Amino acid sequence: DHTRSAAATHPREVASPPASRSDHRPAPRSGDKAINEEMDGVWFVYGCSQDEILHANPSSSRVDVIVRRCKGSGQRVFVHSHMACSSLFVQKTLNGVVLCDAAVESVIIADCEKVDVIIGGTCPNVLIERCRGVRLITTAASPNVKSDGCEDVSLTTCRVQKDAAFVD
Repeated sequence: DHTRSAAATHPREVASPPASRSDHRPAPRSGDKAINEEMDGVWFVYGCSQDEILHANPSSSRVDVIVRRCKGSGQRVFVHSHMACSSLFVQKTLNGVVLCDAAVESVIIADCEKVDVIIGGTCPNVLIERCRGVRLITTAASPNVKSDGCEDVSLTTCRVQKDAAFVD
């Protein structure tokens, strides 16, 4: 079984993921309008609060994808990032599922609650901070994972075999 739990008092100490140029980039000004589009090399999914499926389509693997302040109410908000992205940031999101085909550089999950993050391909470095009820599911054999200030966080690694995923 490759499911691991990380608690606030026992973070898994691994090399830190590299900082990315858009880790703390502010979302574009939109008033009360939700955003789901690429701007200046970053795909933003921001402020979505409906129970819906949202699609991010980064133009290249050098584009970062930021999912920020999304909230599922009755059901979960679902964000699918098609194609590989440079880095995936999931921040201040509640009751959601984020599916990413691959994250070439890093994945950062911060200040989230009841969120599943599923990485289908490359996932070398992961940082999970101040989260509660987060599940990370990846096909990467040994992702570099660090958690800090979290509770009820789990990691599941899967292997892919002939177009079907099997949980080890």
